[in-house]
Amino acid sequence: MKKIISALVLVLGLSAAWALAAQEAEQVPAPAPAYPALEIQRPLEIKPRAFELRAEFSYLSTDHGFNNDGSSAKLPRDWNVFMADIDLGYGIFRGVEVGASIPFLNGREVYAKGQDLGDTSLYGLFRLWQSRDQNDEIALRMRITVPTGNPDRKMTIEHGKFVPDNIRTSDPVVDIFPALQARFTFPKFALRAGAEYGYRIGGNIQYGIDALDSTVRFDPGASFAANFDFLYQASDRWVPGVSLAYFTQESNRQQKHSLDDANYLLSVNPMVEFQAAKDYDLIAAFGIPLAGKNSPNGITYIVGLKTRF
Repeated sequence: MKKIISALVLVLGLSAAWALAAQEAEQVPAPAPAYPALEIQRPLEIKPRAFELRAEFSYLSTDHGFNNDGSSAKLPRDWNVFMADIDLGYGIFRGVEVGASIPFLNGREVYAKGQDLGDTSLYGLFRLWQSRDQNDEIALRMRITVPTGNPDRKMTIEHGKFVPDNIRTSDPVVDIFPALQARFTFPKFALRAGAEYGYRIGGNIQYGIDALDSTVRFDPGASFAANFDFLYQASDRWVPGVSLAYFTQESNRQQKHSLDDANYLLSVNPMVEFQAAKDYDLIAAFGIPLAGKNSPNGITYIVGLKTRF
């Protein structure tokens, strides 16, 4: 009997609590979503007093690469790299977003191998123009990177020649990346584009075999990146799309001598986004190289998520 009475008291107590919570929910309106529900309608910047957490994980494994003349050839060793990038943005004012991101890299780039953090990025995104119907906009993005990774060039000897021993995940000092972003929204699809210039500043690093390394001057080459994206709102939850991406970097210099490692990569990236909820999205994509120079030639597999709160 005591167990029955205790169960009845528990049921009645839970029922009362549920009724009270339901009454309070009716009196307090639900908070507005941090973004419009449909992906193609979302502005470039997060709304004021809202956060967006973005996480992206990618994996590339290939035994082929683009040579210095742009031709594809088999690499001496495989290129296997896993990368994770965590990004947190916050809307300060209408049309103004600030945030930070940090990457992590693990794997092998032919001879070079290892795992380490990359450079931490701090950015601000500022809306420059928006159409009256709020479907189109242009924004300025200013990003700087702080050296939190490994900028050194450690070497080893294999088959009688010097080859890289560690993956360089950082530049010596702060780098500056100004960029322009644009969005154009139509009834069922959206076009987005961006262009970013990388002004990379030189500094001192450690170079050589561990026991015999020395401090040298290293000047990273300037870089340029651009993308053009097409997104189609197939339904309330599914958004397939495709992106054309281009990245190039000038040759790095060590002690004022070119390392002859200028590179570029042009790729097409089909993707699909599943909008699990108004403020939660899952993304899957592939990076398929079309042309390149001094770059890996293989498919990159990408998964990611976005959540707003």
